[in-house]
This record gives sequence, structure tokens and C-alpha cells, in this order.
Amino acid sequence: MVQARGLLVTILTEEGRAGEFDVTDPELTADFLTHAYAGPSHHTTGTDVTTAVQTLFRRVVAARPIR
Repeated sequence: MVQARGLLVTILTEEGRAGEFDVTDPELTADFLTHAYAGPSHHTTGTDVTTAVQTLFRRVVAARPIR
């Protein structure tokens, strides 16, 4: 998870600079998203939470919808 969080910080920082995401604090946002991912992904059995987690991530970083 440490490596995943580091990559997430990099993505949030670079995409924020590029105007793709609206993230004020990439470090804090990465912490939040890492915990938000871990809960449903590791504690939900028999349910695919991929779409819900993707939606949450996009909302948190104010990403433009994929068309």
C-alpha cells in the first residue's frame, strides 16, 4: 500500500498541474483515497465494488467524466 500511495501522490500532483484534477493537497487526498479503497475492496466479499470505488475517486479529485 505504501508504493500504491506514493504512485497516487505522483498522479494527483501531476494531473493536478495539468488541470485534469482539482486537488489542493495531493498527500492528504492520497491518504483519504487509499483508506477509501482499502475498506470496501478488502472487507466486501462476493460484491464487485470496482464501479463504486472508481466513482468515489473521480468525485474526490473532481475528474472530468470519461466519455
